[in-house]
Amino acid sequence: MNGKIFTPNILIVDDRQENIFALEKLLRRVDANIISANSGNEALSIILRHSLALILLDVQMDGMDGFETAALIREYEGTKDTPIIFVTAINNDQHHIFQGYQSGAVDYLSKPLDPDILISKVNVFLQIHQQKIIQEDLIRKLQVSKNKLAESEIRIHSVLNNIQDAVITTDKSGSILSFNMAAEKMFQYTFAEIIEKSLEKIMDIHSFRAYMDTIKEHISEPRKKILVSNMRIIGSRKNGQTFPGEMGISHITIDGQRLYTSSIRDVTQRETYETSLIEAKNEALKANHAKSTFLANMSHELRTPLNAIIGFSQLMQQNPNEVLTESQNENIGQILSAGKHLLGLINDILDLSKIEAEKTFLSMEPIVAYDLIQEIHDLVRTMGSELNIKLEVNNNCPRDIFFKGDLTRTKQVLLNLLSNSFKYNRPNGTVILGCDIDETSNKHVLFTVVDNGLGISEESLKNIFEPFNRGDAEGSQIEGTGIGLSITKKLIEAMEGSLRVTSTLGKGSSFEVSLPLCEKVQFKEQQHTSINKDSAPPESLNSIQEEIEILYIEDNPANLLLIEKFLDAYPLVSLKTAVTAEIGLEVVKRDVPDILLLDINLPGMSGLELCRLLREDDDFPRIPIIGLSANAMKTDKRRALEIGFDDYLTKPVDLYALTRCILSTVKSKSV
Repeated sequence: MNGKIFTPNILIVDDRQENIFALEKLLRRVDANIISANSGNEALSIILRHSLALILLDVQMDGMDGFETAALIREYEGTKDTPIIFVTAINNDQHHIFQGYQSGAVDYLSKPLDPDILISKVNVFLQIHQQKIIQEDLIRKLQVSKNKLAESEIRIHSVLNNIQDAVITTDKSGSILSFNMAAEKMFQYTFAEIIEKSLEKIMDIHSFRAYMDTIKEHISEPRKKILVSNMRIIGSRKNGQTFPGEMGISHITIDGQRLYTSSIRDVTQRETYETSLIEAKNEALKANHAKSTFLANMSHELRTPLNAIIGFSQLMQQNPNEVLTESQNENIGQILSAGKHLLGLINDILDLSKIEAEKTFLSMEPIVAYDLIQEIHDLVRTMGSELNIKLEVNNNCPRDIFFKGDLTRTKQVLLNLLSNSFKYNRPNGTVILGCDIDETSNKHVLFTVVDNGLGISEESLKNIFEPFNRGDAEGSQIEGTGIGLSITKKLIEAMEGSLRVTSTLGKGSSFEVSLPLCEKVQFKEQQHTSINKDSAPPESLNSIQEEIEILYIEDNPANLLLIEKFLDAYPLVSLKTAVTAEIGLEVVKRDVPDILLLDINLPGMSGLELCRLLREDDDFPRIPIIGLSANAMKTDKRRALEIGFDDYLTKPVDLYALTRCILSTVKSKSV
């Protein structure tokens, strides 16, 4: 392929329109399509829809800055190798330049820009991109050629039995009698050079021995016509080069003489292709592992400070000795709300990652549609009270109708759709939650969420389910990441259902979830489990009747202080602390606690190792162990419980949940 094959795309990201205009003007000398974005979020949306040759990225932007944007761009498979040039008027010191390169940039340009330098660098990257496209096209053509070659080989094989590339005939001693043109080309010997020479001359010793063993076996059992069809050999050319091959051997008799015809196929290309596939698979596995590691680390690092934010906020609300004023209580409520919102975003990102990697475990069971709607109604009845949004429920499903789904995930789907309908509604608006049987098939239950709110434009509807796409809400004051609907759709499809949306800008939206029904008789013994497990009022450790001692092993001072202050309000609960597992072990040896609260990621011996030691050493009594960790993956919890933890709470720890956990442990010990 020669010459220009496409017009490349260049993305300019800057929150100042005048800067974008200036760069577009400079780049008129470059033969490329110019795409612009006014924010990091808009840029992330664009990379999902366009193939980019180069990104010119401003560092100083409101909201998500250039470094954050570059890091997120590098995570997306389609742009992980796209060159990024930072363009900025400030922060030219070495630290910021290093930070730019660390974020994924390949160059760093400072304003005012030298037009010639800019154009020169842009042209270099465009040329590199074009060469990459050409190379990829050649690889694709090579693959097409290989596929055609394979098809041709199959056709020839079916017509001419096992006669393939090189056709060689020998006598029973392995002496060559015929050598076709394909064999001459493959082995680089002419017929005159190879005639009456041993077959050992064109293959390694192990291949020749296998060939002779096959002939000897046939001599002892001569009824077989085709001796072998795909024997692996190592061929040897005249210049000493070796190559992998496959050999088929058949027998013919001419004038009473046994002759053996071998067809040899050079499989170098196929094995090279197979090797490249293995390498590509390994690279993909490495990339996926790196992504999983990043998400796990991100979750852990963000949950640790959130534990202090949410925990101390709950502590201030619960402290009976320091009653908050109405204003203070309202402020704490805002902190808690923001902290839980951030926690929700972290969980959403982890959710999306697991769903995309097809690692989401679904517990499919029969669910009573009518009961589910009633419970969802109880959960959201006050959700729109601040804007005076009215919630209506049209529950038309018979009480004996079951549908198949994951209870927790179905609840998550409906709550997300309802939350969006309230969030993107108008004051005094209406949200309608409906449930009915699909009349077109009578095989599905239909859940509908309809509102008369802001609606969605026709253009935004096209990409409404793409990750990080907030549609018409982009740039508004409404919080969100644009992940929720993407997760919702993927979960519904994983449960063999479908999600449809219709909307008119300014008039409202309608979302329809369809999930398959179950046969009633099939599940008549099943009982529907209530999803409103946390509806009971919060319990208190004041209900403890006798003194208990708790040991908390944690290396984070803020987390230690939080639990100390929390338990300090309860006179019958005494607390000891240790900052390492080794120190904690010495405390246990001296004085066995009633309950052990144990962090996982500790310096030196980990929490998992300490738990295993305590469970495997018969010298220690069985202490109830509750894990408190920022490791939030389901695999983390499962591993901890398998090792011997009695329970496992993820940070940020809900103090109400910790209270219930401690009370449950105390009750089980007293039984």
